[in-house]
Amino acid sequence: KHKGDSASPEQFEFCFGPAPAYEHLEKIWSDLEDRASPSFFTSWTWVGCEFEARFPEPYLLRVFDGEELVGLALFNRHRKLFRFPTFYLGASGRADNDSVFVEHNGPLLVRPTPEMTSDVFRHLLGFIDRGRIGSFVECPGAAEHVYQGAQAAGATFNVVERIAPYRDLVALRMQGGELVSTLSANSRYQLRRSQRSYEQSGTLRVERARSESEAFEFLRSLVVLHRARWRRRGRIGAFSSKTIPFHMALVARGMPRGEIDLLRISAGERVLGYLFNFVKSSIVHNYQCGFDYDNAALHEKPGLTSHQMAIQYYLHSGQIERYDFLAGEDRYKRTLSDKFVPLVWFRLAVSSPSLATLSYRAKARIRGSGLFVESG
Repeated sequence: KHKGDSASPEQFEFCFGPAPAYEHLEKIWSDLEDRASPSFFTSWTWVGCEFEARFPEPYLLRVFDGEELVGLALFNRHRKLFRFPTFYLGASGRADNDSVFVEHNGPLLVRPTPEMTSDVFRHLLGFIDRGRIGSFVECPGAAEHVYQGAQAAGATFNVVERIAPYRDLVALRMQGGELVSTLSANSRYQLRRSQRSYEQSGTLRVERARSESEAFEFLRSLVVLHRARWRRRGRIGAFSSKTIPFHMALVARGMPRGEIDLLRISAGERVLGYLFNFVKSSIVHNYQCGFDYDNAALHEKPGLTSHQMAIQYYLHSGQIERYDFLAGEDRYKRTLSDKFVPLVWFRLAVSSPSLATLSYRAKARIRGSGLFVESG
């Protein structure tokens, strides 16, 4: 347990070690979540889902302001063959577990200032380096302020930045509340033509699953459409036999909390598609989707039309401020979004590196892999 340095705006204390038992961790995480402003991906609904499989060797960093707990960061310690142990923030380090893809990742803090985030990483690196219990910190899908805090704390490398587009619903309401009219002329034409074609089958509507059983029904139908789309590309997509249990458990956890939306978009008896959304802190994250492309007519666009209908649905609810498409620059995201935030995947090490860190960097240079990109 260490005190914050004198440069910190307040004297915080930091404690790092193996995470407590699941029941205790759930309690302290949920209590802190009520006082913080987490993203869905730092909420206990996500973090605690399939916990034992995703975090087989969990470590917890706690931040105290006096006796008050003001910060938590959960890591999994994972050692790959012939490599030094790495601590993964909000992830396991195993490809099969991490294929569910965490985004908007970071520590859970009551006051998530850049200085506090930097202190978290600085003390974490100190614990790791002094204890000789690992060499690196791996941060997948981190929010930009988390990456900036990490840069101030140590040396960042293996940096990959991806754009997460979103639609600002607050601005859209101020513009009159009609999405299509704000798009380019070509996009307006395509969407209106698609809408007219679908309306020949009946009124376009959005239905939200009202119960857990109906949510599972929607999810199963989404998976069928999602897999069909990806199979044509020669790939599996997001729903493999290993990830299905996680998604089912996530729905069961999130539905009672009002944090999971399974939407069905249809025109009369025709189903255009399904959306699997997360809802947290006035933000909707579109996590996965499945659309009926096989039965779409020439000018029908089930994906664009479904997202358009969903945005209008959340717009009229009056409670949602952002429709987040998550990471990726797909064409439909560029068409329907008006803003974006960067998400960053990076590795972090102490600025005065240990022998293990120097060894890793030397090997990366020798291999000529291009992985070593010093940015902090």
